[in-house]
Amino acid sequence: MSKIFVIGLPRSGTTSVCAAALDLGLRTAHTAYTKACFERAELIADTPCFSHYLELAERFPEAKFVLLQRQPERWLESIQRLLQRMKTNLLSDTGGFSPLLKASYHRVFSPLNEQSLVDGKHLEYCYKRHQQQVSTYFAQQAHRLLTIDISEPHSFQQFCQFVGTNSTSKQFAHLNQHNKVMAWRDLKHPLKVPSTRDGKVDNLEAWLRGEAV
Repeated sequence: MSKIFVIGLPRSGTTSVCAAALDLGLRTAHTAYTKACFERAELIADTPCFSHYLELAERFPEAKFVLLQRQPERWLESIQRLLQRMKTNLLSDTGGFSPLLKASYHRVFSPLNEQSLVDGKHLEYCYKRHQQQVSTYFAQQAHRLLTIDISEPHSFQQFCQFVGTNSTSKQFAHLNQHNKVMAWRDLKHPLKVPSTRDGKVDNLEAWLRGEAV
């Protein structure tokens, strides 16, 4: 099976898609910070996929990509809450989050600072820019991209068809709602792939550029 990268922005339904992938029998990671994670997982979402899809498309020429959409108003409320919780570590020059996680958010939400992460117009612009850039990049490779809103009635069937699996389920389970962001951590499943190596990470930015790590 080709790799599948979910490149919707945070708070667009990535956890729900990952949970569905597990139920479909796919080895799945929600975020990936080591080479081993990229090698083992069949489907990967969130960091660094949404920010580094260009590098991933080059490094994995057979890979498929899933772009998630969400009603901008609802996404905006959710992403603002998330960014407020992440603010201190995202904007810190030292410690906190891994360099790759920081790079991912700063790349997509640039410029990211105290003012912009609470600026609804800026964040909505970043959302629309991401959607447009992804669509433009894959315009000549339409077979590699699926764009869905997981709240839409037929999105789950479209996803199953795209990844080449079957299911008796009819829709995605909606996880991480109502300001809860720990659904993936709390989900127990034998096909979950660890994002780190016991808390340690690799220099994946260099690896994604094709450099030896």
